[in-house]
Amino acid sequence: MNEDPRKILVELFKEPCSLCETLEETVLSVHNNAKYINEVFYAVRFNVYSDETVRINEKIYKSTLSGEHELVRALTNCNASLPMLVFIDEDFKVIQILPGRQDAKKFHYILEYFGENYYNKMPWSRFMNRRTSTGGEKTKHSHFTNQK
Repeated sequence: MNEDPRKILVELFKEPCSLCETLEETVLSVHNNAKYINEVFYAVRFNVYSDETVRINEKIYKSTLSGEHELVRALTNCNASLPMLVFIDEDFKVIQILPGRQDAKKFHYILEYFGENYYNKMPWSRFMNRRTSTGGEKTKHSHFTNQK
């Protein structure tokens, strides 16, 4: 990861979880979204009840007695609701937690917003106004620009 620094997109899920499966099938696996995720992010799918030990930098995260993993608690500030996506920057800092169902087209805008660092330049509402208005700014990976 050090040779190719990228943001990380973590999908938190559990089994069984029909909403988690729906998010995976109808949003994350949609061609434009899957392609963009693979080009711009490291994609991680993590079971909230995993018994794996995870090391990030010098910190070690383990499963807890309640079953929910320490990493999930750290990423979500102990407030996980599934399905949930977590955007993490190149320095392993959480940028945004995105709970619940998503629309595939809107989610592509979200990917661009975080993937191309617009979140550091403008608020979400301004970004969306640019994307959805006629003549909106086209980004390097934009697939939906100028569509309503």
